[in-house]
Formats: sequence, structure tokens, C-alpha cells
Amino acid sequence: MRARLPDFRGPELPVHIPIPLRMRMPASQIAAGALHSLAVTAEGLLLTWGWAGLGALGHGSIMDAHTPCVVDALRGLRMARVAGGGGHTLALSGR
Repeated sequence: MRARLPDFRGPELPVHIPIPLRMRMPASQIAAGALHSLAVTAEGLLLTWGWAGLGALGHGSIMDAHTPCVVDALRGLRMARVAGGGGHTLALSGR
């Protein structure tokens, strides 16, 4: 008997549909986690959008954001780099 790979084409898999996004501010870097996205503007502001469960976006809310929103708690810092993963976001500030 030969082993068979499972059929992953079933209805239980999510369908990802790209959505055009207009940024109000030019981005110098963009990154993505599993369920959220991040951008650093040319001025060093951190923008996040996507799934906000457990406060994942840093906006002080658990309401999902469908458009990029500034993370106000970091507004006084100039962000240099961002990275996202399955359950985390990393933002590094510059000097």
C-alpha cells in the first residue's frame, strides 16, 4: 500500500484575496505577520492593520483595523525596522 498525501483542497482552508491598499503616507518598510501587517513611514511612524485580537496591533483595542493606523503609544519614537510573525511584532527604534 502506498502512502498518500492528504487532499488540502477542501473547504476548510482559508482563501486569501489580495486587496489594494492606499497608504496616506509613504512607507519605507513593510512587513507582515500571520494575521496582521506593519509599515514604517518615511518619518518613522509605525502603522499596523489586520487582526487585533489580544491587542496585537498596539492600538489599545481589540477591534480589527482594515486600514493602516498609527500606533500612538510609539509616536514619540522614530521606528527604524519592523518584523512580524505568527504571534509577534517587533519594532526597532532608531536614534
